[in-house]
Amino acid sequence: MGSIDHTKISHVKFSLLGAFLWVFIMDTKPIKSEAEHSQALARLELLMDAQPGTLEGEELDILAALVDTYERQYHAIEPPHAAEAASFRLEQSLGT
Repeated sequence: MGSIDHTKISHVKFSLLGAFLWVFIMDTKPIKSEAEHSQALARLELLMDAQPGTLEGEELDILAALVDTYERQYHAIEPPHAAEAASFRLEQSLGT
């Protein structure tokens, strides 16, 4: 009986995790509803500390791009009218 090579076991575990994340990333589709948007935001929150260059970091980048696209289309923030912007700026400078 030989000894167990734990480095190979760890590599297999990482490979399975990587394969799972790769399937997730490749299966990721555009966000099309508020429910999907909410789910994506929840997942983004979990991924916020992901390191660049990792699978989680890749997932974060892709999911953030999908959320950004959805929000630009369905939650766009219109720029203020000139009068509103001037009024806001005046209020800020007066401290009111």
